[in-house]
Amino acid sequence: MPKIKGISAFALQIGLYLSVLIWMTVIVAEPVPGRSSLSDADDDSPLSEDYWFSPPKVWNFRRHVTRAVAASECWPRVKFGLLESSAGCPNGAWKSGSVRHLLRSTSSVSSQNYLKADIASDSVTLHFCMRDTEPSENLEEFDCLHVVNEPTFPPGSYCLFNGQRPNVYERCPAGFYWSAVGVDDVGHDGNRQYGADRRDIPTGEFFPTFSHYYFCCRNDSSPSEPVTLPIAQSFILLPLNSERKCQEITGVKARMFSLFLDTEGESYFGHPDKQSAPYAATEVVIEGGGSCSGDRYGKGLKLHLCYYSKS
Repeated sequence: MPKIKGISAFALQIGLYLSVLIWMTVIVAEPVPGRSSLSDADDDSPLSEDYWFSPPKVWNFRRHVTRAVAASECWPRVKFGLLESSAGCPNGAWKSGSVRHLLRSTSSVSSQNYLKADIASDSVTLHFCMRDTEPSENLEEFDCLHVVNEPTFPPGSYCLFNGQRPNVYERCPAGFYWSAVGVDDVGHDGNRQYGADRRDIPTGEFFPTFSHYYFCCRNDSSPSEPVTLPIAQSFILLPLNSERKCQEITGVKARMFSLFLDTEGESYFGHPDKQSAPYAATEVVIEGGGSCSGDRYGKGLKLHLCYYSKS
């Protein structure tokens, strides 16, 4: 009898498991877009294997059991970008891309380097993490898609790369103002002429010998006042030129380092319309402003960067 009871208990467990599996398949699986019922198909056309349901994804079940998540755990769903750190892009809905600049061999990163950059004798390739405003439902950001209060950027003193299209580069997230940095390449790169359809690099204008990067900066609170941003992964922000100090962020340590781009003499930084507007902490080390006269070797742009990590 104990053996029979054991078999019955095992059979009961198998039956319950199959019942739950069938329930999840019927309730959780999603119809393929554009086909809501059998009547949508041609009577004579064979039904493909994926006609009724999308490929099974275990995380779809979490749609009904989403945990409570604070907005501080999620990046705002607005268009912006970050320089990619040596730790990579944050998990979730980000697009990664790169831009190559033909520069002189003295281009470099400070001794403490937290930046993902390819520095060669004649070029520097910068890598970016661009925020996708319509993230797919992935494990890393599933809960963020269902957060009650949409996250926003807090007041502070810091800059982001703009993620808008070139013709609307002046549009920044609420509380930010736009500014620009121009990189005057030494050489001619015929392949670097990106269109407005690029979504994996910052908003800008990219030509074979010159590039304009657009930023979104804010200066509505002291950088010494800690703010809350997602800190699950390391990331990089740019400080304001007027402050030259990293914005304090709760739960992480800020380390300032620099990137030197040995450009030609026409590089620039600032706001073309309002000199008082915030802009990235960029030192122009070109003697005589934007003058093209004289020896330009060793002159260019020095960008100050802030790396944030838990350790």
